[in-house]
Amino acid sequence: MKKNLWKLMLAGTFTLSQLIVPQFTILSDTELFENKSNIVHAAVVDSGNCGTEGHESDATWTLDSSGVFTVSGTGPMNDYSSFSTCPWDSHREQIKKVIIDDGITTIGTDAFADCNNLYSVSIPDSVTYIGEMAFADCIILKSVVIPESVTMIDMGAFFCCSNLTSVTIQGNDINTSSYTFEGTPWIKEKQKENPLVIVGGTLILGETCSGDIIIPDNVTRIADDAFRESKIKSVVIPESVKNIGESAFSHCSYLESVIIPEGITCISEYAFSHCNSLSTVILPEGLTNIDGYAFIECTKLVSVNIPKNVTNIGTCAFSYCSRLTSVFLESTKPPKLCSDMFNDPSHKIKIYVPADKIDDYKNADGWNYYSNIILANTSAASSPDTEAKTYKKGDFDGDGKVDITDLSALSLYLIGDKEFTEAQINAADVTGDGNTDLADLAHLRQFLSKKTEKFDAE
Repeated sequence: MKKNLWKLMLAGTFTLSQLIVPQFTILSDTELFENKSNIVHAAVVDSGNCGTEGHESDATWTLDSSGVFTVSGTGPMNDYSSFSTCPWDSHREQIKKVIIDDGITTIGTDAFADCNNLYSVSIPDSVTYIGEMAFADCIILKSVVIPESVTMIDMGAFFCCSNLTSVTIQGNDINTSSYTFEGTPWIKEKQKENPLVIVGGTLILGETCSGDIIIPDNVTRIADDAFRESKIKSVVIPESVKNIGESAFSHCSYLESVIIPEGITCISEYAFSHCNSLSTVILPEGLTNIDGYAFIECTKLVSVNIPKNVTNIGTCAFSYCSRLTSVFLESTKPPKLCSDMFNDPSHKIKIYVPADKIDDYKNADGWNYYSNIILANTSAASSPDTEAKTYKKGDFDGDGKVDITDLSALSLYLIGDKEFTEAQINAADVTGDGNTDLADLAHLRQFLSKKTEKFDAE
């Protein structure tokens, strides 16, 4: 029989495929782990409570012998740090898969950091917040899906996950930071696609940008530290943006002008701190709060107009703005003022307030420290017939000189917050190319900074 079989094979009339042999499939480590979990009911290795203080038992955790870590219950997980030891610290190397059950609303700070064997994370629709450094340094985690319910991913949540190549964010208004995904292949690939990294409606990173930047209309939020230390010179922020994060433009030493659109009600802490080329800031009418240190050390800022709806100005908001000479306040009620708004104010600074409210300002808490530099703003608003005016190149307000107010007016026009007459549009075309656009804004800025002595259109 054996001899006949070999003869058939050698003759080509019989193949190995005709033999009935077992079929084998090579499984990956992950598939082997999954199959084993399905077949064998793993024993519980450890368990405990992980709810917040006073509600510890509302959220519980278990770790089984196959490496599956499950969080069950309702409400938020506790936050952990060096001051609050995580109860599963000794098991971090054993954790391979994290399952957050429906009902849990937050993933705690530092909860799964340094879980070097974690390859799978399941997050339910009940979770709204992922804590700081929650999954930092999970070095074999390759993908994560963040459901629409999540509205905030705190700083460093996926920091240095060195194999994280796929992130799916299903929401469209995520509050997060530029450091959330730092050190991941995913963020590096996103930067290659576009230096403005936009995820879920949030501009999370723009640190490699330079020159004049226009943020797209689909952005609703600018993340903390998004442009920190970038080389941008100007930025046009659309009205779709409703929030600018802390330190979003901090240390942008080339930034010369910024117009903050309507819809922004708060300038966050350090948002434009240490922007030592910033000379033009246009604040929106609806602004209510200027947080602490917002414009600290903006050493080229000369003048600022604070809108009438501002009710609070934080600590050191304009401290060390060494060239600041004029501050105009429109509110008839003095905003609440924290300490050291101007640090040690120079004699050059003048604060102009509504003429009939000068005594209210001089006697208000905080403002009384500046009583000797508070003056009445006696300038009356006028409504000239702008159509009847003639304008020279670069002079859009028709006052006979080209200065920073013209730069501000053109910036407002370009983002749609100000209307120009035909004569003003022609005056704004300082490049002479027949268009009024960002090229004219850049050329006007060069003229004002003495880098050029005349306009191309002249």
